Amino acid sequence: MGRLMADAAQEAEEVIDRHVVDQLRNRSQEESYRMTTISSFCQDINKVIGKIDSITKELMMMAKEEWADVQKEQPMVSVTVGLPEVVPCSGKKSTMVGFDEHLVRVMDELTSGGSNLQILPIVGMGGIGKTTLVQNAFHHPYIEHYFHTRIWFTISHEYSVREILLRQFHNGEDQESNETLVGLGERFYKSLFGERYLIIMDDVWSTKVWDDLKMFFPNNNNGSRIMLTTRESSVAISLGSYKPYVIGFSE
Repeated sequence: MGRLMADAAQEAEEVIDRHVVDQLRNRSQEESYRMTTISSFCQDINKVIGKIDSITKELMMMAKEEWADVQKEQPMVSVTVGLPEVVPCSGKKSTMVGFDEHLVRVMDELTSGGSNLQILPIVGMGGIGKTTLVQNAFHHPYIEHYFHTRIWFTISHEYSVREILLRQFHNGEDQESNETLVGLGERFYKSLFGERYLIIMDDVWSTKVWDDLKMFFPNNNNGSRIMLTTRESSVAISLGSYKPYVIGFSE
């Protein structure tokens, strides 16, 4: 196919060269003769253009077929950023009533509901297993497939918005950078724009962190979700798009 395109380009070049030579030779000829040569040139060049168009269309069809084959062979890619160390599912199950039932419900909340950006708060006292539950949902194959991009923020009492964003571009590692918060925020926003994303905000203590970060989360109207864990019921109630999901110890 590449050879055919090269031949067509060479043919076009030859047609143009012949036309230029004819025009130079026939400067003194009558107007009617010059119009004949121009007409002949147009016919020849149109034939070449037709060949190039035909080759281009065939190349486009081949490219579409190859891309369709790749899509069939390869599953959707899910990008993960800033992930915590994976905690085995059995790590803290015994402290939570119906761990598997909680997991199913949380995943259902994440993948159902409206298309607008929504916040699912998980609330419970320290040590209850909120982070373990969220990690198991975060790493579940269904969630990995459903969301194009998944990002994990660990917040805690003391946090820096700039450092939180910066770590997302360095695989969770602390890095020195002269980039401003505005620049980092713009990059982060663009990286999420158009994606169906899941963001975990783990260990949130106040609503201020949401006020500081919300401008960087685009509402793509495609089912993107933010899930946060907190010990504070007031935080969960203030920020949640859903009724706070409360978990407790087994008796």
